[in-house]
Amino acid sequence: PTPLGKKSYEEYAKELKEFNLSKVERFELGLMEDIKSEFNQANNFFVDGSNKMQDAKISLGKAEKVLIRSEQFYGKTLEGISKFEKAAKELGVDLPRDIARIKKTSEANLKGSTKNLNQTKQAKKLADFS
Repeated sequence: PTPLGKKSYEEYAKELKEFNLSKVERFELGLMEDIKSEFNQANNFFVDGSNKMQDAKISLGKAEKVLIRSEQFYGKTLEGISKFEKAAKELGVDLPRDIARIKKTSEANLKGSTKNLNQTKQAKKLADFS
């Protein structure tokens, strides 16, 4: 008798070969499914990341417009304060505390707006992936 009750060793060798092939084929099919699954996940992450980059680019564009307006209005505020200071000096009166605080805050916030605007422009350039 031969192993597995086969009539001859040739039959046994043939069946063993078929068994081994089917094991390899099962391995290849399983590996292929893993590859396809990982590829699909990678595609989903790529699309999601690209969409988020596009959203960020749009948000950066909006931030840029707002920061430009911020700079403009702080500039107008400081121009008005400068005129007010000159008039107060000519009249020999002190600058009201409120105006002094507004001036100090406007100067600081103008610098902050300019800095943020420059960073926004740089980030926008980096986000320009088209």
